[in-house]
Amino acid sequence: MALSSTTSRQSYSPSSATTVYSYPYPYFDTADIKVSVSGYDSSGNVDADSTIDLVYNASPSAANEFKVTATNNDPAQGATITTVTGYASGTVTIRREVAYTQQYDLQEGASIDPTALNKALDRVVAQNQQQNDEFTRSVTHPATDPTTTTYNVGNVTDRAGRALGYDSDGNITTLNLVTSGTVTGDSSAGINISSNQISGKVDNSSIEFDSNGNFSVKDDGITNAMIADDAINSAQLNTNAVTTAKITDHQVTYAKMQEITTNLRALGRTSSGVADVAEVPIDTDLTSITDAHTELATAKAIKDYIDVYAKPNIAFAELLTKQDINSGSAVTTGTFYDVPSLEAAITTVKASSTFKVDLKLSFGSNLFNYETVAKIMYKVGSGSYQEFQMPTSPGNRTPSHFQHYSADSDARMNVLGGSIYLSGASYSVGDVITFKVSLATIRSASGLILTVNSSEDDTGSSQYSRGTSTLIVQEF
Repeated sequence: MALSSTTSRQSYSPSSATTVYSYPYPYFDTADIKVSVSGYDSSGNVDADSTIDLVYNASPSAANEFKVTATNNDPAQGATITTVTGYASGTVTIRREVAYTQQYDLQEGASIDPTALNKALDRVVAQNQQQNDEFTRSVTHPATDPTTTTYNVGNVTDRAGRALGYDSDGNITTLNLVTSGTVTGDSSAGINISSNQISGKVDNSSIEFDSNGNFSVKDDGITNAMIADDAINSAQLNTNAVTTAKITDHQVTYAKMQEITTNLRALGRTSSGVADVAEVPIDTDLTSITDAHTELATAKAIKDYIDVYAKPNIAFAELLTKQDINSGSAVTTGTFYDVPSLEAAITTVKASSTFKVDLKLSFGSNLFNYETVAKIMYKVGSGSYQEFQMPTSPGNRTPSHFQHYSADSDARMNVLGGSIYLSGASYSVGDVITFKVSLATIRSASGLILTVNSSEDDTGSSQYSRGTSTLIVQEF
């Protein structure tokens, strides 16, 4: 293969986790590929002061390993380099490093293999290129230096304890360290020089030294003006370094307290005894609150709770007009008929409630002696009406919630009703439960006609009256 490029090193500066890199230059053997990473340690952790050389492995698994895949299975076209660690910063450098050996042995009288010879010549060029790459990163001197310039620094003994430098003619030499004479320095750059001794320039009003040269901060030596914003964080403070005794009264203000990053938290204690301040949750919904004394509640949560649980949830229906049962026709004994327009619908506000149902029903009939019963039924949403809390009914007895024996006259109305309770109903909070009233006679002569809110004859005379009927439902 021909080496048309003089470059054999490729660098990347990834800004997000990257494991695959392209090496676009020819190489000879997998061992020629070297990968170095700055800004990470050998465990794959970010470390700005570290530079590591990754290790080749055909099946890499460790954080410091990589593999090489030839482009189109042809090393002459370059390769793809895959690392185990995804590097998101620093610098990833891939280079070709050919061993300084000659692998092609020409034998006298033997035939010459053009491919092997070409590879051997390419390796020589590659070796020269990598040496040139190293030369460009070395300290060099211009070609215009006089031929009389010398660069010899002497043997180990000659240069021991001395500094490397240049003499007055520009020749490289070793220089003695200053042990006498006058030392100068920039006093505005934090350096103090006295009697040729260099020391750090410090503000003695804030720092003091003991007899051994150790320094400490004086009382009140550091003020707010001396500390830059965000200069001291938790990692720079030892555990228990700041105690209560070291904090002056009223010096920890709201602005100096650490931000609480979790929503709806307060600082406090939820148990007795002396202990550290902790974050206490603040509830905005009290429907599932416990009695563990570990949470606070917002004013709105308390108001919502009172609105739902402390205020009564009541629904009622009031019937003010005369209504005919069975459209004014004779009723069938033992058959229940709905009272028209007397239904109460309540929207539930909590789960597993008990419902109290109160009924007052005014009614009359055209016969003298008969017995009337009533029952309450309910439905959830658009479901079917169903009975509840009914007595057992052996034989042919009629179960009911309310009963009334009537000894009617033309002008008389009867009143039937009382209270019953519904518990254990299956519903979800927010469902609408509707209650209705059904009326039946269980002992009467044929031809009985029932009316609600009026007596039998209901004439215009003041001797006859009208009544009202109500159905009230309350959720507990």
